[in-house]
Amino acid sequence: MAYAMMGGIIAGTLITLLFVPALYVACYRLKEPEETPAQDEPA
Repeated sequence: MAYAMMGGIIAGTLITLLFVPALYVACYRLKEPEETPAQDEPA
């Protein structure tokens, strides 16, 4: 029974950390923000 619990916890962790964020990005078609050059402003 301990092996089943460990397997479920590991699988749930992997799904939460990898699959759910990937699914979110795929559904909402998010893109990485474009980098803008830093502007020097007087202090």
